[in-house]
Amino acid sequence: MNNFIFENDTKVYFGKGCVKEYLSSVLSHYGKTVMLAYGGGAIKKNGIYDEIVEALTAAKKTIVEFSGIMANPTYAKVLEGAALAREKGVDFILGVGGGSVMDCCKAASLAARYEGDIWNDFWERAGIVDFEPLPLGFVVTVTGTGSECNGGAVITNEECKIKTGRDYPACNAKFAMLDPAYTMTVPLRQTISGGFDILSHIMETYFSEPNEDNVSDNISEALMKSVIHNLREVIGACICVLDNPEAQLSDLMQYVKGPDFPTGGIILGMSGDGQKAVIAYFIMGRSENSRNRIFVADGEGLKTKAYDESRLVDPSLIIYAPVRTVGKTVTVVTNGDQTDTVADFLQKGRTFEEALRTREFEPDAPNYTPRISGIIELEQGGFSYTLSILKSDRGNPDACLRFFYEYAPVAGQGHFIHTYEQDGDPLPSFEGEPVPVEIAGDIDAFTETVWNSLDTDNRVSLFTRFIDLKTGGTKTRIVNKHEG
Repeated sequence: MNNFIFENDTKVYFGKGCVKEYLSSVLSHYGKTVMLAYGGGAIKKNGIYDEIVEALTAAKKTIVEFSGIMANPTYAKVLEGAALAREKGVDFILGVGGGSVMDCCKAASLAARYEGDIWNDFWERAGIVDFEPLPLGFVVTVTGTGSECNGGAVITNEECKIKTGRDYPACNAKFAMLDPAYTMTVPLRQTISGGFDILSHIMETYFSEPNEDNVSDNISEALMKSVIHNLREVIGACICVLDNPEAQLSDLMQYVKGPDFPTGGIILGMSGDGQKAVIAYFIMGRSENSRNRIFVADGEGLKTKAYDESRLVDPSLIIYAPVRTVGKTVTVVTNGDQTDTVADFLQKGRTFEEALRTREFEPDAPNYTPRISGIIELEQGGFSYTLSILKSDRGNPDACLRFFYEYAPVAGQGHFIHTYEQDGDPLPSFEGEPVPVEIAGDIDAFTETVWNSLDTDNRVSLFTRFIDLKTGGTKTRIVNKHEG
């Protein structure tokens, strides 16, 4: 076993909306004056700048702007930032951008608190940081850099014609905020480059010492497989947009599929014209038993059926009625026999929620497949819809978590919930709120979009329905892989 010391005090906030949610409160722990550092001004065009300024204003911070940080930042730019920080009495540096912005901010944080020449003492040769650099944090707008979680910075001294990097843990950011939505603002070619940058960083770790088998190699192999898989999809979508700038969501979903193995999923929402309630339910499978299924109409409802009865092994969890109607106003859709439970409760004047409080996740250890359910209720020319998931508490079979999500319909929008978050062993249950999705086109276009968004190897069957809100009339489509 090799001895090592590891320390990283950068707190990472990841997720859509994390900047808006956390930045103001996090900055309350630091002084009044914040230096906002960024590059050529792209953040002012894409809205990120306004969002960050709003957070800084809410935190009652005085903003000092340090802009124009170039790719491969120069030593002169570092000194410019350090001088500005000293002149304005800056308490904290907030860098917004990619690797170059972060590198410049780290070096500037050192220079702002050092009386000597940091190039001679810290970049030309390795030095010892025995003082506290100016604290800093990052809002990251690109993928792949990894610079937000280390003290490394590459600086170019134009006068000496030398470009070199050093890593000083004292320059680690106090926090880093990564909103994946921000990465969608960068040029498409930078998105592609960022993906390959991620891959190269993993390869650096994989091919470095030690050479013997170790856990980090196993992790690296899994990460590289995941990155390669996702790169194929993202690059395909990027090329699609480069070739056709007017490409629609349905075009992109030919390349960027949904979760590789969600098993089953429900979409409820409203058509783009605001005239129809929309339902989609799909199933997927990897085992022979799971794939040996088709959807067939059952009156106004739906049932699953073995495609080849001779190959049916265990019908208990794969043969059920996914869709049932109650009267002329209610449609129930689920991924299991809880459809019958809900329908029976409704017929007795009880509620969707009451019905599902009598059920729990499926007993298929160790995955404990969540039960997902949805209900559409027509009412006076409109409708409402609710989605639900019943799942184990992180694989604990003794604890069932029940969630319900009620929505007011919005034209062209829907919500998507599925059983599993992603592939894995055991399969991890869906997390968070149902995912907002766009519902575009007529039922045939919608059906095609959903079907084409599913992993080709694992998709099995798809049901879609549009319900006319004025007449109550329905249009239904069924797609079965076995039937072409």
